[in-house]
Amino acid sequence: MPTIKEILSSISTVLSTYYCDNEANKIAELLLMDVLGYHTRFDLFQHFQSKIENPLLIKRINNKVKRLLRMEPVQYVLHKGWFYGREFYVTPDTFIPRPETEELCQQIIQRYSKNSFLSAVDLGTGTGCIAITLKKHFTKWEIVATDISEKTLRVAKCNANKHQVTIDFLIDDICNSTLMERFQSFDLIISNPPYIPFSEKSQMKPHVTQHEPSVALFVPDEDPLLFYRLILELAKKLLNPKGCIFVEIHERFAENLKQLF
Repeated sequence: MPTIKEILSSISTVLSTYYCDNEANKIAELLLMDVLGYHTRFDLFQHFQSKIENPLLIKRINNKVKRLLRMEPVQYVLHKGWFYGREFYVTPDTFIPRPETEELCQQIIQRYSKNSFLSAVDLGTGTGCIAITLKKHFTKWEIVATDISEKTLRVAKCNANKHQVTIDFLIDDICNSTLMERFQSFDLIISNPPYIPFSEKSQMKPHVTQHEPSVALFVPDEDPLLFYRLILELAKKLLNPKGCIFVEIHERFAENLKQLF
């Protein structure tokens, strides 16, 4: 029977055809930690010389490797993503949380560290990672999180329960929003909207373009700032006079977005 170290090496070698060595190693570690029930890399490394004698575990590992070789993101294979030090439930109905969005949360947390109570809305919440992260830091804040998809909101609600926070989740289409009919105002409007032009799709990795929801990624080439304009229209009706808007942006359109705002 192979040892954990041997299996890790084998998986990393196979995945290195599609990923750089560091990424292949990290994915292999995450896969084995999940299947074998280890919570940290240290736990995994401590058992490097242990043999995997259970054929069912070997089968589970092989099945997950096959999915990875079909370029399915490891977060979907494991139904786990990580954001701001917390584990989130992830499905193909949700955009996978990214480190760049952690920076968005960090900006808000640093700026409002002394504000014990504010109201905020997270537009296009996905897994709920932004809303939940802020609620964990600011327990007295009132946070609303919206998404166009009922399936996506079910995932977000599951994550809110997992992290024991209360958030008001609502179905809402930013293109035809009804938020102004339900709420008077917010101190913060937050969003990581779709901002990648369709023309850039061919330059992106297949594990993103073939598996993550296009509705969360892409905008028409002729209108890359579409969702930011919609956010501004909402802000005119819902943002408090001293409120702020926080959005993730496409670096190529930073100057255009600055001028728009």
